[in-house]
Amino acid sequence: MRKKPKYIKGEQHKLFTNELKRNFTATRPTEKWCTDFTYITLSNGQKRYNCSILDFYNRSIVASLNSKHIDAQLAINTLKMALHKHKIEGNILLHSDQGSQFASKDFTDFFKNNNVVQSMSKAVCAYDNAPMERLFYNTLKNEYINLYYFKDDKRLENGLNEYIFGWYNFA
Repeated sequence: MRKKPKYIKGEQHKLFTNELKRNFTATRPTEKWCTDFTYITLSNGQKRYNCSILDFYNRSIVASLNSKHIDAQLAINTLKMALHKHKIEGNILLHSDQGSQFASKDFTDFFKNNNVVQSMSKAVCAYDNAPMERLFYNTLKNEYINLYYFKDDKRLENGLNEYIFGWYNFA
């Protein structure tokens, strides 16, 4: 039987400073946003990935997209949607974890021309992303996803849009 290779702890990699510092309040819309990914399983067992962006001002979701792939392009497309739908005055802070999608060159390059300041939690620290995990994704899964079966992408997309933009943002 082959031996498992010995684990060697690497150095923590931090691309951006944590500008949020657990200050989950905002004095105006589009001042501070938070983003993350979650997975949703279709009734046939296939996984879909959701990327959403939460506005700290009123805890509403400003953009949400699904994909078959959890990649930087999903994160970029979600951010593009949010920036297109909301009037941005000055810079906006976007906080995320250190997921490879948010640390990718494509995603970080997108920031350069869009008045977005990127903020990241330190590695293995989920507290700064708690509003995404606890306020939104936990609520989404417990109040909606876990109660229904989604046969295909269209039904998932329609259902999520109805739940998020028709109920969650107004609750």
